[in-house]
Amino acid sequence: MHLPDSINTLIVDDDQIARTSLRHILVRYFRNIHILGEADSVAEAIKLIDEKEPDLLFLDINLPDGTGFDIIESSVFRSYQVIFTTAYDQYAVKAFEFSALHYLLKPIKKPHLEEALKRYRPQSIDPLIHKKLDIFQATASGRPPEKMLISSMDGLQMVKINDIVRCEAAEAYTLIYMNDNKRYTVSKSLSIFENILEGRHFSRVHNKHLVNLKYIKQYHRGKGGTVIMEDGTEVEVSVRKKNIFMDELKLYALST
Repeated sequence: MHLPDSINTLIVDDDQIARTSLRHILVRYFRNIHILGEADSVAEAIKLIDEKEPDLLFLDINLPDGTGFDIIESSVFRSYQVIFTTAYDQYAVKAFEFSALHYLLKPIKKPHLEEALKRYRPQSIDPLIHKKLDIFQATASGRPPEKMLISSMDGLQMVKINDIVRCEAAEAYTLIYMNDNKRYTVSKSLSIFENILEGRHFSRVHNKHLVNLKYIKQYHRGKGGTVIMEDGTEVEVSVRKKNIFMDELKLYALST
């Protein structure tokens, strides 16, 4: 992994054990990363950011006097990147995936930290950070967002969820097909998209295929059968998933 010669970092977390664990991994395995300080509150973090001017922030979401988002909104110095750290929570993880924010689940492990650091790029704060935070907060609060951010091979894309026709597994990647015939290649597994699109009229009809029920034109019977999408694509339905798919399709038809 190639990183800049020096990355100045702050750790913001109100859990001392979490801070100590992250610091230990960084010191032991990532010699190019220099820890300038640690904070356990919003107020202390803002003060440290403006004093130390870090390149990178490891930022917990929930702090005693506010949230990590308050820190981003309030710091005067803005030229830093952010990796959020959070304890496992299915709603938080789904919100992170919707918003394409970088995050690490606690307890943080070296391979996951290394993967997150590969995405580090020296630059000022993400120009889309406010839009990302809006999507995160909408998702985390239970409001279904109309759009999601995906990090594709071509860069960051904002897509309308209802415009996604289907998603297809391609080894470690997912191909996302849109209703305007655009296709995005995303370095996330299909299972991740199945999770974040749960409850949005998508059905996992096959290990390789997640389809938007809105765009199904026909279903052809068979052992498992196939569905014909409105773009003409024929997608196989696995025998194991057939009954669940048929139930989901019937419920969708009743709801529209």
